[in-house]
Amino acid sequence: MDNVINGAILDNFANLLSNVHQFPLVKTVSVSVHRIPYPKITFAYHLGHVLLDKFLFLKAA
Repeated sequence: MDNVINGAILDNFANLLSNVHQFPLVKTVSVSVHRIPYPKITFAYHLGHVLLDKFLFLKAA
């Protein structure tokens, strides 16, 4: 269940990142992200996997 929830959170975060250039809150978001008490490498790894899964799914569709 945790993986499903984390996947959904990362999915939303990926969507936020792809839309973030449209908003004047980029600095605020960047500062907030840096304060997340989560190992950045692990976070990037998980985010990368979510994006890769999305890409492979879209490619296969």
